[in-house]
Amino acid sequence: MSEPGRNQNSFSGDIEDPKAQTGDTQEVVPADRKSEAAAIASFSLPGEEVSTLPRAEQSYRVFVESMVEGAVTLLPDGAISFCNSRFSEMVGFPVRRCPGTCFERFLAPEQVPLFRSLLESCGRDGKDAEFTIVASDGRQMPARISMRRLADRPGCELCLVVTDLSKQKQAEQARAFLAAIVDSSEDAIVGTTLEGIIVSWNRAAERLYGYTAEEMAGRHVALLVPDHNPSEVNRILASIKRGESVEHYETQRLRKDGGLLDVALTVSPVRDPSGMLTGTSAIYRDISERNRAEREHRRLMAAIEQLAEAVVITDVEGAIEYVNPAFTAITGYSRGEALGRNPRILKSGKQDAQFYKNVWDTILEGNVWRGDLINRRKEGTFYSAETSITPVRDERGRISHFISVTQDVTERKRLEAQLRQSQKMEAVGRLAGGVAHDFNNLLTVISGRSSIVAEGLAPSDPTRASLEEVIKAADRAASLTRQLLAFSRQQVLQPRVLDLNEVVVNIEKLLRRLIGEDISLITAFDVHLGRIKADPGQMEQVLMNLAVNARDAMPKGGQLTIETRRILLGDNSSEARLNVPPGPYALLSVTDMGVGMDEQTRLRIFEPFFTTKDPGKGTGLGLSTVYGIVRQSGGHISVRSEPGQGATFEVYLPEADSKERERRSCARDCPAG
Repeated sequence: MSEPGRNQNSFSGDIEDPKAQTGDTQEVVPADRKSEAAAIASFSLPGEEVSTLPRAEQSYRVFVESMVEGAVTLLPDGAISFCNSRFSEMVGFPVRRCPGTCFERFLAPEQVPLFRSLLESCGRDGKDAEFTIVASDGRQMPARISMRRLADRPGCELCLVVTDLSKQKQAEQARAFLAAIVDSSEDAIVGTTLEGIIVSWNRAAERLYGYTAEEMAGRHVALLVPDHNPSEVNRILASIKRGESVEHYETQRLRKDGGLLDVALTVSPVRDPSGMLTGTSAIYRDISERNRAEREHRRLMAAIEQLAEAVVITDVEGAIEYVNPAFTAITGYSRGEALGRNPRILKSGKQDAQFYKNVWDTILEGNVWRGDLINRRKEGTFYSAETSITPVRDERGRISHFISVTQDVTERKRLEAQLRQSQKMEAVGRLAGGVAHDFNNLLTVISGRSSIVAEGLAPSDPTRASLEEVIKAADRAASLTRQLLAFSRQQVLQPRVLDLNEVVVNIEKLLRRLIGEDISLITAFDVHLGRIKADPGQMEQVLMNLAVNARDAMPKGGQLTIETRRILLGDNSSEARLNVPPGPYALLSVTDMGVGMDEQTRLRIFEPFFTTKDPGKGTGLGLSTVYGIVRQSGGHISVRSEPGQGATFEVYLPEADSKERERRSCARDCPAG
């Protein structure tokens, strides 16, 4: 019990006289209320026996001081008559200074009217409301104030229990923040029980599957599984029940409209604070577009990998990042040898630095460059490359890569050159033939008139000798016209079915005398060689001209090889590049070990009057005559040569028709009449 005449705080010692508290701004409790405040402070309730108060007071002291909530009693006018230590900690105000202080001082100003209203209406049944407690240092704390009047009579004090809601609010905010994060996630997040019953469904899940959260609450997650794999959910739930997560599992799920989705699924166990498994949390990421892009990428890569054109991708510095198999086939460089290197490994030296500068200037400006390159293969040979180089821009519009697509057009250009050469030879042939005919007519007049005049002169006449020189010159000129006519394929031939091996054998002795002793002649015959249809004299002319050309190419001697071989050309054979129709052929091959020739010379070798010999040492009609005879005989001729490597002339003569051979055989073997 308190001593009479003193208002003692039950838990905090004597209450100081407010007038003695200098500098204190708290409200002062009138003196006539001190006895009532003392009763409240001792928690003596109506009807209690005075003899029981000391013991009850001790119990209440222990109880109130052990509370985690703040405990406050107010006088009818709102002044604090008592508070426990916990409330003192909340407001940062000493316990001994709280009595007499108006409680409203610790409330946010805007909440004071609500507090006064509750005070006026509060009875023994009590009132609850949330307020913001403002501490003496300005800190604010959310709190729930539960108030109850101690008795239903005017002027009776109130008891307040102040509960700190800071942690609760923080937890609520954290839960709200977490819920907002879940709801704003681009991935569908679905929570289920351990049995697979859906308990949470975020907005992304609504967008992904087409079901609202209300539609899915309480339903089984198996609703989303296509019919062809209904046991999948059970396997996942079994893993969760074992405490295992299912990570990055790619599967399919079913939308509300029946469409299928490709999803990447991660399912994790959910545990309560005690660690007990309570459910699952599943994150679904729509990978339909990614899978579609990957499939498209695979199709694109498969197409690029199978292109006949070489594809090269480089970075902006020119370092190679990708090459397709065609690149290896064309250049000889493997993918491993090319990656990381610069395309300059293909430079041939046939194009100057300014050419390559123009290429780089074009593509660095963002334009596509198209043109022809002369490149060098790994093993050193050159090839013509029809190329386009395209800049690739990133999402910001900056050039990030270059793509080069190259087609090896070496063979096409060779055929084009061959066609142009053939057309040129055809044109020259028509011109030479026309000139030869007219010139031959003039020579006939010159030779005839000269002969007539010469016959009328005496043998001793000096004029006769001059005319004989004119006649000899006319004969030599006539020989040239015959060669021109042979080139232009306008001379009269007398073809018949013959054995090319016999033609070579018959002229072999003459050829040995023609080429001289310092050149050895080697012949090789194919006993299975088919017969051809040609003028035997013209075939001998072909052999003689080719032998003379070989002799002139070997001024220091050497070896001349004449070979025959039966060959069957097909559409896909390597000889198809010669533009020779498919079928059976007799091949006449003449090979020397001479000085050879470069590409420019090889392309002009059959032109009339073209010669590499010194002036006065050749007419330039020998090989053109060969060309004309072969073409007029229905055959084809080609030459292979490199400087210092000699030359090989190959004459393809079609085998005679089987019916023609049979007719000739019958005419020879059957008796006449």
